[in-house]
Amino acid sequence: MFNLLGNKFGRIKRRSQNLFKGKPPLIGILTDFGNGNAIFRMKQAILKIDRLRNFGIGQIHDIDHDVPPQNILVGGWRLKKPILEAEFGDIFVAVVDPGVGSSRKPIIARTKSGVYLIGPNNGVFTFALESAGLDCAYTLENPEFRRPDFSSSSNFEGLSVFAPAAAYLSTGIGIEEFGNRIEDLVKIILPYSTTKGAIVDIDGLNQFGNLRTNLPKESLESLGNPEFVKVSFVNHTHSFTLPFRFAQWYAETELGTPLLNPGSSGTLELSVNCGNAAKRFGVDFSHVNLAPGTLEPNNRIMLEAA
Repeated sequence: MFNLLGNKFGRIKRRSQNLFKGKPPLIGILTDFGNGNAIFRMKQAILKIDRLRNFGIGQIHDIDHDVPPQNILVGGWRLKKPILEAEFGDIFVAVVDPGVGSSRKPIIARTKSGVYLIGPNNGVFTFALESAGLDCAYTLENPEFRRPDFSSSSNFEGLSVFAPAAAYLSTGIGIEEFGNRIEDLVKIILPYSTTKGAIVDIDGLNQFGNLRTNLPKESLESLGNPEFVKVSFVNHTHSFTLPFRFAQWYAETELGTPLLNPGSSGTLELSVNCGNAAKRFGVDFSHVNLAPGTLEPNNRIMLEAA
């Protein structure tokens, strides 16, 4: 029995090396959990499976755990860049899941570049897959690759389903062994442009109060590359419109000037030179409206040439 097990795991290890081109895969985790022990428990579940099989998982990285609670849109945008910069065989786990316990399926998908995505089928991978392309996707239904106590912890599928799937995948389990193939993944569909201008969403802010939008910086060309852009906060409690100057560098403008500038994520950001745009314009992420088949953020803006 011992030798049989040893041979079995040996075969899986060789298969893992083939799947991931001889290197242990990186595992990245994104959630809306914030601070707490939930992240540690997910990592613990991954490492426990790895230790039992002695495979040697690569590094486990925290992508972001400050996604606004239940905000699939923001989670999707924050996943896009890391996934597009990932290497063949890397694994990403996303747990932004307001529909946990509903009919939505847990899934595992593979991009055309060989990167694996694990999470709920709720649209959180929309923006990454639009750019990376979908190779295939399967449901996570095989009980062999879940925690044994799944039924008693089904309100935390990050621990009972997604983390174990990442661990087993990294040991060489084929994607097709996790469940049934699925063709139609849920997508977030947002209106990006109108006859007047571009409708975009603010998907995050940094420690300086800069407001990151989901509009690629190249899209400003559709407005004629104006020096000033009129920004209307159309979903705001107190709607208002202000001119923002487009600038590559803060040094091009005076202190306190509202700016529209390209951010490190490849999208446009609203900022204030030596100021805090989030506080100045009253933008936060305390609420997002969810309804079946729709997602309407409260921080939607319109950009027009001034």
